[in-house]
Amino acid sequence: MKKAMNLIFWGYLFVFIRIEFGIDILPEPLGYFMIAAGCNKLYKRYPTAQKAHAFATAMIFITFPTIFVNVHEQTHILMNAYSILLMMLQLIVVYFIFQLLTEIVAEYGSPMLIKRTHNTFKIYIILHLVFLAASTFTPNLAEENWMMFILIFMFITLIMDVIFLILLRAVRREVPETLSHKDQVNEENLA
Repeated sequence: MKKAMNLIFWGYLFVFIRIEFGIDILPEPLGYFMIAAGCNKLYKRYPTAQKAHAFATAMIFITFPTIFVNVHEQTHILMNAYSILLMMLQLIVVYFIFQLLTEIVAEYGSPMLIKRTHNTFKIYIILHLVFLAASTFTPNLAEENWMMFILIFMFITLIMDVIFLILLRAVRREVPETLSHKDQVNEENLA
């Protein structure tokens, strides 16, 4: 299980960070591939992982252009629409990862980690939805105050993404390296 959680962590890190030298050195499609691979290892035990896997797999193909073009720096209306679509779909993937984390911490986590996961989920989703809603108006409202609001929310969502990565590492520490023999037998009976 730790291997699956590591894949999800490193995958989200690839999605989160953009290092560009002509092309993206940490490409988003590779990040979504790692997320999908991690979820694939967990879907027999945790049904929510199958949904995260499906969306992450779709994102491998949807985000392919981001290898060559930083869509967040483009000013064309279609690139803005594509950027907002990517943010919406990324939020859906993260939603299902949070659901997966909730299932995992309910089984293995301490009460403190369970509460932390729920609180982080609520704050993360609300802030990203507000940022997403505000981003849809950005092309039409170029006022200085509006841009300051967007920059502040961008910074806050950046912090929430880092907190999400830290939560992934905390959950990884709580889960066992592999399933116990009893758990493996139960999984084989489910299959």
